[in-house]
Amino acid sequence: MSPVNRSLSHDSKDMRIAGCDVHLTFRQAGGDQWSVEATFRCGVGENRRQESVDSGPCATREEAEHMVFGRVGDRLGHNVDSHTSRVHNPTEHNPQ
Repeated sequence: MSPVNRSLSHDSKDMRIAGCDVHLTFRQAGGDQWSVEATFRCGVGENRRQESVDSGPCATREEAEHMVFGRVGDRLGHNVDSHTSRVHNPTEHNPQ
């Protein structure tokens, strides 16, 4: 993964989402518009794939980032880590 580049009109950052490597590239278009491209890699061996999604033009950098996270989430699916999910087991609190 590459380090974060903090220029005003173009920067990037790397992270992991749902176990996949995600590279975000922020771009400032003409005026005050921002867009973010997310390239993510998932899978193992011959099942490894790479996809990219774009936020499209947004009024703020934060809005563009939020938009692209939603699109990445849609592509990856909505996985829940069973170790952190909240499950209510009625027999736990009311033993019979």
